[in-house]
Amino acid sequence: MTHRRTSTGTYFKPGSNNVWCQRCGKKIKADLIKVEWDGLKVCSPCYEERHPQDMVRGIFDHQAATLVSPEPADKFILPVTVTGLTIAPFGDNFEGSWDNRRSLKVQLTGGSLPTVTELEVLNGANLVAVQSPFDGWEVLQYQVASLTAPNTYSLTRLLRARYGTELAMATPSGSPLMASAARLRRAGLPPSRKSRSKREWSARTTS
Repeated sequence: MTHRRTSTGTYFKPGSNNVWCQRCGKKIKADLIKVEWDGLKVCSPCYEERHPQDMVRGIFDHQAATLVSPEPADKFILPVTVTGLTIAPFGDNFEGSWDNRRSLKVQLTGGSLPTVTELEVLNGANLVAVQSPFDGWEVLQYQVASLTAPNTYSLTRLLRARYGTELAMATPSGSPLMASAARLRRAGLPPSRKSRSKREWSARTTS
């Protein structure tokens, strides 16, 4: 017995039924349907093999350089008079102008911090270096040191990011700090190191 086929698939075939191609919508017999890799049921003209590129898997490529020089630690050649920790987060701000809104709250291990005149600050007094978890130390200056508790000060009237340390601004509570009454100047550096964000400093005494 032969079965008459039509282009629409509308003919009798024992044990089969009509279905529609899920890509072109053509009606065909169920036994002629093909299932693609993604589960789509299609007719023979619409059937597509899975592209070989889908099977390609990337190879891990370690991007780190194999020959590097270690980044030297920040170096302060400075007569440190007091050390301590910050006791509150210290956000960033614009450098080069007085910061009258923020205060740096610190707790010292010993010693004291003085209040000086604005002119003395501009001449280099009251330097503080605060260690940043991101990029070295921020060097800043303050004018007013207010004692709020034993060995605890609130430093106000700030000059931030002194000597090019703006990348180290913004420190969390508990950051180490150093303070000195000496004047800082940048230590002599070879040309190959002048572009680095981490700085070296040395003390310069003034009369």
